Amino acid sequence: MKLKIIYNDYRTTEVLKGSRLLFSSLFWLTKILSFLQHQSSLLNKIIHLVVRLLPKPSFVIQNMSGVFLVHAFDDSTTICSDYFERDLRGWLTTPDHKDIFLDIGANRGIYSIIAPTRFGYSNVEAFEPNPEVINILNKNVALNNLQNKVTIHQIALGSESGSADFACDPMHLGGGRIITSSEAKLIKVPVLALDDLVPLIPSERISFVKIDTEGYEFSVLAGMKNTLEHMIPGTTLMIESTETEELTSLLEKYNFKHLQTNKFDHLFQKHA
Repeated sequence: MKLKIIYNDYRTTEVLKGSRLLFSSLFWLTKILSFLQHQSSLLNKIIHLVVRLLPKPSFVIQNMSGVFLVHAFDDSTTICSDYFERDLRGWLTTPDHKDIFLDIGANRGIYSIIAPTRFGYSNVEAFEPNPEVINILNKNVALNNLQNKVTIHQIALGSESGSADFACDPMHLGGGRIITSSEAKLIKVPVLALDDLVPLIPSERISFVKIDTEGYEFSVLAGMKNTLEHMIPGTTLMIESTETEELTSLLEKYNFKHLQTNKFDHLFQKHA
């Protein structure tokens, strides 16, 4: 079933810049390597070593979601596909009023692009601290002519302003994350609490917040208590987390009701 979905996405993808033949070959090779990575830790290590030595050509592609810059041997052809999180996209229709969309953990910008183009949000505030991704995010916004609708912030959001250690896998840039344990330190990224950005982003104008920060979600929420308090009824949150009960309990304090869960993604909406 998943192979059929991937094939249909491949078949309907147009290559605007780069060789279609080369894109086709590398598209399927990347998918095969991704599959093999998950078979054993040894294979994963070998594939990482091999991929580091290979050239990584880029392509500009177009599908129903928009126009995107993608590269061989990483997760970009998945994250920028039509099938990526297809079951969650309909959640963007939840608020009646579609003003500001907060994309926290924007990565390459799939939600920053579809929010205004397919769901009618007026403006997007996109937050992405990963220096490996930020240039791609800027290019994707430009490729879709959304510079006047999407504002990009090269920062992480957290419980307080400062800096944090950040790690990412070159084959899975979409999984970059803030380090809170004793893992190897890679790079420092700036961190701001969302509450510190008010009145730049007025709480009452925020219609939808998507938070996907690879385990850092509760720190993000800790830095937006005032924002949560002053959001208007109807404001919707989509949060990826394994801690469903803790998340629900926290948001109930701000009158957010749990509407739906899809695997590790949860939908909440504020009530009066």
